[in-house]
Amino acid sequence: MHRVIKIATGDGKHFDSEKEARRYLDKEYGNRLTSIAHKIARTDCKYTQLCEFLDANLDLFQELIDLKNELKNGIEKEEWE
Repeated sequence: MHRVIKIATGDGKHFDSEKEARRYLDKEYGNRLTSIAHKIARTDCKYTQLCEFLDANLDLFQELIDLKNELKNGIEKEEWE
């Protein structure tokens, strides 16, 4: 019997190292940030339309915040019995 240690991200993905997990989270953050930027660029960028877009897509910004916090906070330390 062997103990196997994996790094799990908040979305349930598992990685063999913290470096791999961070690379994945960083890529996800970049992809989502780029997606939001493209959506904003496609709006008319008038004040009212931009406000409506931001209000309608707050969940996308929360996802960015969650990914950024997960990258910042790193691995939660757990006690092994």
